[in-house]
Amino acid sequence: MTLKTLSYQPKYSKYLLFLALMCLSYLYQYNHILFYPPQSIHQFRQTDCLSIAINYYQGNMNFFIPELHNQMSQGGTSGFAAGEFPIVYYFVAVLWQIFGFHLWIFRLVEVVITFIGLLALMRIFVGILKDSLWALMISILLFSSPIVAFYSNNYLTNMPALSFVILSWYYFYKFFETQHLKQLYIAMLFFALAALLKVSSAISYMMILSVFFLELFGWIKIKNHAKLFHKPSKHIIPMLIVPTVMFLWYGYASWFNARYGGSYTFNSIWPIWNMSTTEINIVCNGFMTFMVQQIFNIYTLIVIGLMLIAIIFLVAVKKIPKMHLTLLSILLLGTLLYALFWFNALGNHDYYLIDFLPFCLFICLIFLVGFKKYSAKLFNNWIVKSVFLLFLCYNVLYCQNNMKMRYWIDINKPERFASENEIGRWAFMHVNYVKKMQAFETLHYYFNALGVKPTDKVISIPDSSINISLVLMNHKGWTSFGFEGMKQKQKIEKQIMLGAKYLLVSDSSIYKDTSIEPFMHDYVGSYENIDIFYLQKTR
Repeated sequence: MTLKTLSYQPKYSKYLLFLALMCLSYLYQYNHILFYPPQSIHQFRQTDCLSIAINYYQGNMNFFIPELHNQMSQGGTSGFAAGEFPIVYYFVAVLWQIFGFHLWIFRLVEVVITFIGLLALMRIFVGILKDSLWALMISILLFSSPIVAFYSNNYLTNMPALSFVILSWYYFYKFFETQHLKQLYIAMLFFALAALLKVSSAISYMMILSVFFLELFGWIKIKNHAKLFHKPSKHIIPMLIVPTVMFLWYGYASWFNARYGGSYTFNSIWPIWNMSTTEINIVCNGFMTFMVQQIFNIYTLIVIGLMLIAIIFLVAVKKIPKMHLTLLSILLLGTLLYALFWFNALGNHDYYLIDFLPFCLFICLIFLVGFKKYSAKLFNNWIVKSVFLLFLCYNVLYCQNNMKMRYWIDINKPERFASENEIGRWAFMHVNYVKKMQAFETLHYYFNALGVKPTDKVISIPDSSINISLVLMNHKGWTSFGFEGMKQKQKIEKQIMLGAKYLLVSDSSIYKDTSIEPFMHDYVGSYENIDIFYLQKTR
């Protein structure tokens, strides 16, 4: 067996990938994180997602009536609110019905979906490059992205959406090879599912749709001299699945929120043209000093940039068809439009950066295809592969350190991989969480001793999120969020009328607002940093 044939072992590559992912999961401390409640960056959004799953589990399991802990809807009497397609939340609730309520089940579901996506990614690269080692290393490279490692073991739907996009590409690649209509249907179903979980995941679908129409009008040729979509009248039917289901669900979500008057997310754009110059500068500064480091480390981003430049060279020397550059350009355009449409989120919402990753993967794929054609000897050279493997190890260590900072686990000289600004941000998040929110995770023990019923509604201030404190203690009620235009005293009076029985104060700074003094005469007790007051006696 030659070294070349040794590097092409598709039969065994899936086992190597699984072994690698298990080792990396342990390195990233997934074995501990699996059991963590929502915390670290975007605890706000994490608890919104978890809240829907919990309310399915504790409610009537009606898929089309998603609900939150925060009683923001129907004039403050319910938590009915819809956003992304809640299939993941509902599936988790079903598992809870079978195996009992365990947060690790939610996280594990997301991990499994990510691993399936990584397997599909490796199979795409193996099929095209005919090299298992390169395919394995690229899959691991993706898993060394901090945003991938963090959100793969989390409560948001962004990584499941990316995984479904990769699965879509896998089945579309099979359609490309076989022209079997079944593969196109499966690809479109996964594209639809991805777009339902995260509307911006439709970027890749829009690229394929663009190719369909460009080819239909004879402006480009994809597959040698034959057409990729040689039966457009049949191929357009599965292509319409994606916009159809998106229209149906997001139309329903809009109607649902309008009917009940609640919303935890906006199913719309957050564009640059609605921002002032000052706001744009703030986003740019946040992106360049912090967010960009969450995609990959700076050296990896430079390497990907050099790959993009190399692709242009390889097209010039005819080692890559111009069509590959055309496809990459279409995807680049879609990614840039996405950045403009959701620009406001790019300064401090790292999960929005996940939608940049398909473009990065496409660059890697086209570069490696051209690299192989330019010099098969170098492509198969074990020294070249070993250098990339060492580079991959650096990425893994960078990601491991990033995960430690996100959860503040065993921090040991993080400055080797992070700037003082980044370390400071993670430290601030951790300290803020410990000082203000962590106690809510175990508050139910104290509530049980007080005789507080699970159905007793509470007011939690000064929590500015929709659900963080409510979800952590698993009690319905209200936070400082909502009731816009009302002062704190008016809010509490309104919430008492709506059934609030306890007031929880988790930050003593709130006492500076003297208007809430009338609600603090019936003191119950304190649990760590949380002071508890009766609003309506229940015993």
